[in-house]
Amino acid sequence: SINDAAALTDISIFPNPTDGIFRINSDRNEMFFVTVTDVLGQVVHTTRFTGTTTLDLGKVAAGVYNVEVSNRAGRSMHRVSVK
Repeated sequence: SINDAAALTDISIFPNPTDGIFRINSDRNEMFFVTVTDVLGQVVHTTRFTGTTTLDLGKVAAGVYNVEVSNRAGRSMHRVSVK
């Protein structure tokens, strides 16, 4: 069987919708990994951060993107709308 990672519940992303620049926050002081994919599953951005980071997707086409934030404890999936 496959074990799903636990959901990270303390991740927030704002503003949403965005012009391409948005912030990811967590109350935890640990390393997180971010993968942003388009609706076709193509990776458009990856990064890692501790606590808080600002992402700039201003050069991607307008649309909806999936943002996965993960660490050793689990992961959190979000959708961001870029205007």
